[in-house]
Amino acid sequence: MIEILKLKIVNAGAKVASFAVRRNDWKGFTLDGWSYFESGDKSWVMAPNIQYEADGKKKYYELAFYPTRDAMDAYKAKIKELVQEGIAKMRVNPPAPKEEQGELPF
Repeated sequence: MIEILKLKIVNAGAKVASFAVRRNDWKGFTLDGWSYFESGDKSWVMAPNIQYEADGKKKYYELAFYPTRDAMDAYKAKIKELVQEGIAKMRVNPPAPKEEQGELPF
């Protein structure tokens, strides 16, 4: 079972949210540093990664992956579905605003 933890709305360019993924079927193995992106009608998730440059372009090497592309695509599709559900819930029931503290009397 896959669980999304620490889901945080970021809204920085195409990056919409950051989160961690827990695999309860793997004794609770958790990997933090995932990102969810939206651009136009496309959306995708990205595992924690290292940015590098090749041929003058920014590229990313993901630090978590399955041995086959099909397996990784299926895993990411499930994660994306769970993240989108979490974001939808947050938008319907946003967290209560924090009370602003007034000036201190001293």
